[in-house]
Formats: sequence, C-alpha cells, structure tokens
Amino acid sequence: MGFSAGGQVALELWRTRPGLYGGLIVDAAYPADTVDGKDVVYGPPEDPAIKEVPLLILVGGEDRLLWVWEQVEGPYREAGIPLEVIVVPGLGHDWLFGEAQIVALEDWLGRIPPNRSDQVVAPPQEEPEPAAQP
Repeated sequence: MGFSAGGQVALELWRTRPGLYGGLIVDAAYPADTVDGKDVVYGPPEDPAIKEVPLLILVGGEDRLLWVWEQVEGPYREAGIPLEVIVVPGLGHDWLFGEAQIVALEDWLGRIPPNRSDQVVAPPQEEPEPAAQP
C-alpha cells in the first residue's frame, strides 16, 4: 500500500515485478511520471503476472491527475488486471480513506482469493554478515 509518493513507489515496484505482490492498494498515486517536463503515462506491464495481482486505486474527484486513471483504466482492464478504481468526490490529492472507503477496502480484501498469499514469491533474503570478533 502506498499514499502519494509512497503510492508512486508501490506502483513502480509492481510495474517492474508484479508477481512479487498479492495485491496493491494505492491512494492518490498514478501510473505516470514527469520526464523532461512532459507527463509520461505508463500502460500495463507486459508480465503475465499482472492478471493475478488485484489493484485497488483511490483517487480524488478533484485531483488534477485524475485524468491519468481515466486514461489507463480501460487498457489496464483489457490487459486482464483485476482493477478497482474508486473516485472520491470533492477531494483532491488527499488521504482518501474515509468511512465508505474503508468499507470498500474491507470488501476488496475479502474478495482476494485466500490462497493468493501462498502464490506470492518472496524476494530473496540476504544473509546477515557475521559480527566481527574483537
């Protein structure tokens, strides 16, 4: 889960290796970046694992970047991404989890297959280096 810049990081991590995640919750973040002063919107990743990773997206109805989700929602769904976009009316680039959104989150979590976490491949763990002896 990520909010704002944390959501940007979460989306980038998912975009590069979606199979590592059981699901993604993003609040006020977008599959886009600014490169050389221009907005670059990212389409769906090519990795077939995207079809197994549900996304819950919250975006404010007054957010200046709402258009990004409006632009990519169709292509993401066509690519097979299990995507739910919740537009929260009257809010911009804000923390968007009010009472109704928490209910929607609980419902979304309840629809994730119970065995999904068993399918997630954890990143390799580095072995800690032994402490130096005095």
